[in-house]
Amino acid sequence: MEIESIGSTSLIGIQQGLAGVDRNAVEIAKSGTGSIEAGESTVFISNTAKNLLEMENNSLQVMASSRTMEAFKQTVGSIIDMKV
Repeated sequence: MEIESIGSTSLIGIQQGLAGVDRNAVEIAKSGTGSIEAGESTVFISNTAKNLLEMENNSLQVMASSRTMEAFKQTVGSIIDMKV
């Protein structure tokens, strides 16, 4: 993996996570009911609960991508320091 792609992948992960959180917030505001299929059974839950769970997952994606970006920045900074 090229070093530039690590930064790009991190940025894309942050953008996708934030877009997901925004989408979840809109859905929570519109709240209704829905279902989740789990194998042969269907579990009915509120869309609010479903979107809150998805929002948590999206938040974790943003946090993980941010940490990857921070590690990328530190690595690039170290490489620059070694070459200077």
